[in-house]
Amino acid sequence: MKYNTLIIPIDYVYSHKVTQADIIIDDEYLTLIEGTVLDSGKNVVANAGIEIIEIKKDDNKERTLGCIFTDSQGEYAFTLNINPKCYYKFKLYSKI
Repeated sequence: MKYNTLIIPIDYVYSHKVTQADIIIDDEYLTLIEGTVLDSGKNVVANAGIEIIEIKKDDNKERTLGCIFTDSQGEYAFTLNINPKCYYKFKLYSKI
């Protein structure tokens, strides 16, 4: 299984109401996406929200697929049925 890491600096997250990460996955199959949300001190962020958005490649129309939250250890996991005609965007919302 191949893993990639995406790190968004916490200063960026705190200076914006919404932090967006665009992830492009080329293969058409069910994919497990898992990770841990950390702050700049590498401390876990419990109860952070992650919105999953599908974007059509042909017209850039966005559709929210759902939202998940990190657990008490800052961890999250979900499966995504990849559509090769779409891109995916994940918005991170820090805890209130």
